[in-house]
Amino acid sequence: CVLLAVLILIAALGYYLNQRYAGRALPYTYIGSISIGGLTQAEIKTALDNRAQDLQVTFTEGGLTRTVSASDLGADFNTQKASEQAITGFNPFRYLTKRTLTVPVDVNERYVDGYLRMHVANMQTDAKNAEITKSKKDLVIVPETNGFRTNTAYVKEQLQKSLATLEPATINLSAATDKPTITQADLQDDIDMARK
Repeated sequence: CVLLAVLILIAALGYYLNQRYAGRALPYTYIGSISIGGLTQAEIKTALDNRAQDLQVTFTEGGLTRTVSASDLGADFNTQKASEQAITGFNPFRYLTKRTLTVPVDVNERYVDGYLRMHVANMQTDAKNAEITKSKKDLVIVPETNGFRTNTAYVKEQLQKSLATLEPATINLSAATDKPTITQADLQDDIDMARK
């Protein structure tokens, strides 16, 4: 009788919770830091759309930072799909577990490339080869300089990863290094010969 009573109580609780969260996201469901537990699909979509609309991206390069709207970079957030994925049927094993979902994001590579060409490319550091120059009395080697460049595909990939949680993104633009073809070590034999 006790076992039957416990089973009936558990079944009643399960039925109540199933009715309460029918068509709603389960508790402890998040997209990024947005808690969507208990919201309907329409409410989730509205919350995600509002967050995506104000999302900012910060580009860092050396000591410079630039902030731009994610929409200016052609970011398209599929909030409809994310809101549909958040609504699942009741599962007693998922009820108390935290679920973190992401929003599918498509970033337009042409927009990113255009932004980088207009605002970043002219400020990139070019690689310079080491060279032998004449000082006042002697020949000296001017060391090489590593350059930094921005790869559009890399920036697009980082944006898609970062923006999927609907959190402001920070992308380092100086991630790719240009190596010079002639280094100081390469010129060491040449300068000794030139001095002779």
